[in-house]
Amino acid sequence: MLLRAAEIHGIDMHHSIMIGDKDTDMLAARRAGVGIACQYLDINCNNDSPSSAATHTITTLKDAITLLNMNTPYANFKEAN
Repeated sequence: MLLRAAEIHGIDMHHSIMIGDKDTDMLAARRAGVGIACQYLDINCNNDSPSSAATHTITTLKDAITLLNMNTPYANFKEAN
């Protein structure tokens, strides 16, 4: 589905960001060649753990905006190891 959307809309997947909340979202992003696979971790749920396929993790919408802007000095997202 991601590759089809990229083809239809002329999206450069390597220079794209995908934000999702599940391991399967991160795996799909990586398999499609998405440059940044960012996983949203809900801090109110104890069962969320980072996906090994995620390149970054965030816990708030503010973190997502920071990641998209990449020029805010108070960046609160974590780059995955």
